[in-house]
Amino acid sequence: MIAQILNREFVLQQLDDVQKVLPSLQAELQQPAPQRKELLGLDERSIVSLQEETAAAVERERKESSGQQGNACELRAGAAPIDDFSFISCDPLISNLQSALESYFIEEEQGRRVVDSGVQDDNRRGGRVPSVTDQSIARWQPRRTNEG
Repeated sequence: MIAQILNREFVLQQLDDVQKVLPSLQAELQQPAPQRKELLGLDERSIVSLQEETAAAVERERKESSGQQGNACELRAGAAPIDDFSFISCDPLISNLQSALESYFIEEEQGRRVVDSGVQDDNRRGGRVPSVTDQSIARWQPRRTNEG
């Protein structure tokens, strides 16, 4: 898994980007058929539904993280919040977005921007930055919360 896709702020940024592009897709459907781009079988109803579902997911996520919850996932005192390094959403739309992003960077871009960073805390003593994955998007640091 790519580090940024496991970062809640990165995923929220991608959701915001999806929301911004949906109106242009809707406008594209208004174009005459010969000039219209292929929209992977999307129709206006699908785009409107996606706009509504995305807005609802963003609203839910802004209120409370859909990532891991409960005592079993709490980290030791002073450690970075789990959503900075291991955000695995329980929200179906967000989880699908995470899968789609992973697929895009690995398959569509053929891994051109994905780099292996090596394991950061392999001395087993742990550290401030937990090692979850050794893959990341080159030159794109995930935003961390103040604690992370």
